[in-house]
Amino acid sequence: MKRLVYLLPTVAALALVGCGEDVAGDTDADGSTGEDTTGSPASDPTVDPTIDPGTTTGETTDATVDPDTGSDSSGDPPTMCDADDECTPETVMEDCGEFFACVGCFCVEDGDPPLCPDGFGDGEYADCVTEGNGVCTSESGLTPGCVVDDVGAPSAGSCYFSGCESECDCPAAPDPAFDDQVACDDIIGDEAGDCYIDCSSGGCPDGMFCFAGTLCLWGDAPGEIPEYGDCLNNTIDVCEDSGICLSDDATFGACATTGCTDASDCSMAPETGDAAPGCTEFPDGSTAFCSLTCDDGETCPDGMICLPLNIDGDPIGSHCLWPPEPEPGFADCATLPDAVVCGATEACIETTDKTNGTTQVCAADGCVDPGIDCPLPPETGDAPAACLDIDGEVGDECVLDCSAGQTCPDGAVCMEGGFCSYQVPTFTFEEDFQGGVIPEAWTTWDIDGLTPAMEVAFVDEAWVVSDAVTGAGDFWAVATSWYSPAGTSDDWLISPPITLGATATLSWSAFTANAGFPDGYDVYVVPTTVTEFTDFVTGGDPTAFLALDDMVVPSAAPVFSVAAEEAEIQNRNVDIGALAGEEVHLAFHSTAFDGVLILIDNVAVYE
Repeated sequence: MKRLVYLLPTVAALALVGCGEDVAGDTDADGSTGEDTTGSPASDPTVDPTIDPGTTTGETTDATVDPDTGSDSSGDPPTMCDADDECTPETVMEDCGEFFACVGCFCVEDGDPPLCPDGFGDGEYADCVTEGNGVCTSESGLTPGCVVDDVGAPSAGSCYFSGCESECDCPAAPDPAFDDQVACDDIIGDEAGDCYIDCSSGGCPDGMFCFAGTLCLWGDAPGEIPEYGDCLNNTIDVCEDSGICLSDDATFGACATTGCTDASDCSMAPETGDAAPGCTEFPDGSTAFCSLTCDDGETCPDGMICLPLNIDGDPIGSHCLWPPEPEPGFADCATLPDAVVCGATEACIETTDKTNGTTQVCAADGCVDPGIDCPLPPETGDAPAACLDIDGEVGDECVLDCSAGQTCPDGAVCMEGGFCSYQVPTFTFEEDFQGGVIPEAWTTWDIDGLTPAMEVAFVDEAWVVSDAVTGAGDFWAVATSWYSPAGTSDDWLISPPITLGATATLSWSAFTANAGFPDGYDVYVVPTTVTEFTDFVTGGDPTAFLALDDMVVPSAAPVFSVAAEEAEIQNRNVDIGALAGEEVHLAFHSTAFDGVLILIDNVAVYE
């Protein structure tokens, strides 16, 4: 916090003395010091009793004090002494203030002034998880809310107050010793100032703990994450025993303990999978770390994936990591599998009414207070979170309330029960690759002919179906652009012919396996009447098709293209209704240079 202080001016031979003492020696009745001084007596500064306090005569200063402002014409801070060179208590308190002292006739800082001289705002950083969201109140115009450690399953939290402009708008801390940690900053992503207790450089009041190194919450601090544990999907990212969070740019990760000499220094592997502990040295030779290695195709423990990693461009082998979990948030599980879109605390609930037919939506059970128990609503629509029973079982679910005419998120409809949900579409085509191999009716072509790097050698065709990246039993179609030597991928995955309905939307899920080395791809929807493409499907040469003028043959242009796919699962959809009624092929074309892996799943066409 910036503090206003008076700075002492530079004065030669000035000694700081207590108020009421002479500047030099004892003063005689006639005003002389009784001892010689350097320089001419006429030039020595003296106090003239006929002039207002603070005015001096002599050559060194000839300023006068403005009786209205208290400052002298020289621009120096006001002097506080009377005619006898003494600071009067009344003058000091009036002109210097409570936290300043009179030294050498000047006001200087003496002690810390309060953070907020006029006091803090109203409200309390109460425990809104234990006591309920109703304890968060404010009468000063701020908007109260409850910030928690985990939206889906909160175990710790605190009231916060949105709309502050400075910390002095905020409530005081529960313990005055922490008042200087009261902060006004955006902590919930709404671009407004939020009041909270900042622990980034300090502790927390009794009963609270420092959450994510940022703010104090009421509750018990979570324990550290053990070796090989999930350090990215937990509410903290602290690994025990001097561990680090081994990560591919904070998308996939696992705790890894540093300082090993060989694998015998590492903890035992979990019971599932056959990936063994290994001791891997960092490329710079600084240290080594324990992790579950899977360079030779070993199976990772349940829930983990095998992923090649790089440090500043240097490969460090393949390791078992935890993938990101879907975020809770009233998502559409009618079009995409619930495992892809529903958060860990949510289930895909199906309901039916006369108006909208069958619908499905991700909803969290056990809703009591929507402000605490429910995730934030999506950005589209204005339906707020509410607790309603939509599955007919004991307990309410978190839903979006449209009972008073509020607008549902894009794609959702308002059900007769007054909540938002997503209509189950009519699927023309679906493929989730759960057979574990490229389906027989699909076609793949390896046009580049390049050799995959050792770390991704399991991709031994243009595209393969594998669960090596996503975990046991969760199969995706996978292509690589990590070649030895480096090169550009030119690999095709083509569906069998599909006849589109009166309306048509193409949807699929995709992600790249390494955010630092992302893969890109194109998606084509090509009618079987385009002979240049059907010749490619059967003959394996895309030259004629790619040479088509897409102004003349629009299907020669991709309906979707991305140079660097996201490392978190993306649920893509494209309107292909312009081709309604036609027979088409769907084609996924891997196009990246020196990436790692691109994964595709849940390919569907629906009306």
